[in-house]
Amino acid sequence: MRLQASTTMSPGVLLGMFDAGGLKPAVAKQYIDKGLRILATSEPIPEHLFVVNTRMSKEKKMRIIDALNNVPIKAYKSIKKSITGVEPVAASDYDNLRKIIKKVDKALPD
Repeated sequence: MRLQASTTMSPGVLLGMFDAGGLKPAVAKQYIDKGLRILATSEPIPEHLFVVNTRMSKEKKMRIIDALNNVPIKAYKSIKKSITGVEPVAASDYDNLRKIIKKVDKALPD
């Protein structure tokens, strides 16, 4: 079963509704003192993506990238304190996540 919010998973595991679940580390840590155990962790996964349509002109795309790179880190931290900066990512940066999702999908009953 997939839930939309990782904050739903933690109480569900603690109440015995689920045997285990996938959570962001920050969410899992909030429930450790309540008895939740972290069994395994994955490699870090880039989050909070800015994406553009593949049909966008290269010039416009570069202007957006330049603008995002020139936003002061303080502005990003006002969105979320844990943001450390902006950097380019590639589709391959998500290969590990795709493998995890495939593994989970195979393990789930139809």
